[in-house]
Amino acid sequence: TAGTMSVAVAAGGASDALGQPNTAGGGSQAFDTAPPTQRVASFSVVDNVGPVQGPIASGGTTDDPTPGITLTLDAVLGAGDVLTLSRGGGPIRTLTSGSTLTFTDTLPERGGHLYVASITDAAGNTSVLDLNGPALGTGFGLTYV
Repeated sequence: TAGTMSVAVAAGGASDALGQPNTAGGGSQAFDTAPPTQRVASFSVVDNVGPVQGPIASGGTTDDPTPGITLTLDAVLGAGDVLTLSRGGGPIRTLTSGSTLTFTDTLPERGGHLYVASITDAAGNTSVLDLNGPALGTGFGLTYV
């Protein structure tokens, strides 16, 4: 999944359109296809408005248009890694260092909202994070009522 690939062509091993043979040559190129390995240590969405306050479970409801969100990874981001948290298909926050993202979200409208998270490394490899634990799937949904 990562390393260096090399090619060597012996003299006369190839020719151009005029039939002229090549001289000996070669080259190498580093490659990386391994996705980031960080996982979610914890993800919480907290309602701090109205009569019912506290953590919201995935699939739950809230009357709070500005819930608090905390996403903590099990390891710090590496150089060039970017954590992206999206809601409704669009990115709402990114993190480029450390392991914890904390902020107050502003829900744009009443109804259902789905949070998803991913990490992309410097080589462009992406890992989708599981916000709920493997039994429940990767996205975290809530309904703002």
